[in-house]
Amino acid sequence: MKLLVGLLVVCYLQASLACYCSLDHPQKKYCTADYAIRGKIITKENVYQHVEPTTKAPVENESETTQPMVRFAEPVGFGGGPVGFGAGPVGVGNTPIDSKRPIAIKYFVRVEKIYKGKDLMTDKKVEIITPPTDSLCGVVNLEVNSVYLLSGRKWENDLRIETCGWIAKYDDLSKRQRQGLKKTYNNCDDCQIQLCYGPYCPSKYQEGLCMWDSSGLYEDCESKYAYCMENKKGKCIWNGKSDFKACKSKRDAEKEARLP
Repeated sequence: MKLLVGLLVVCYLQASLACYCSLDHPQKKYCTADYAIRGKIITKENVYQHVEPTTKAPVENESETTQPMVRFAEPVGFGGGPVGFGAGPVGVGNTPIDSKRPIAIKYFVRVEKIYKGKDLMTDKKVEIITPPTDSLCGVVNLEVNSVYLLSGRKWENDLRIETCGWIAKYDDLSKRQRQGLKKTYNNCDDCQIQLCYGPYCPSKYQEGLCMWDSSGLYEDCESKYAYCMENKKGKCIWNGKSDFKACKSKRDAEKEARLP
């Protein structure tokens, strides 16, 4: 029984430390980001706490001692606010601690194309930081000399990325996704993308919404080949070309074949 309880505690702790991201269409990720760029990773390095020697005030019957004090760098994260990470609690300015664990990862990136956030890019080469582990939503596996689509937020003076943003090798993007970055994903205010699940997706038009099947039962035509927009009649629709129509036809045939 004690072993079972111990395993349950470990599983709970692992689940609580895991990074959770909601499923979002690339267009929505683009719209909620402060910036989106195509960039080549030049270098990657760990960022550590700034440790400064501090003299502790003398205490009665105790000789004067010196101990390292950790001055935490600004914690990385965005959404509802900064997310603390590394060793030590969030919100503590100076905490005596001895840790060699990194508090962030910093990527040095050569900007090849700016799709969004031109006012945030002051140079052709920028520093982008992320939490130090994937459990804290850190983007830890970007490869040096590879080109990526990077979207994220600016927090104070830092450009930041997390796994919940749109991060992908540029060569892996579909033709329509690349077109979306250049133009079509800019329709951020007219319509909203709403998740639904397989057989529970409404068959009738939903006012102000583009319904996106998130079941994974069928091919994701909307994410790869289409974008959400308002048409001339004021209705929100998925707009795509021949590849989107072909994907939908194939998907509809698969759905029909599964019906009893």
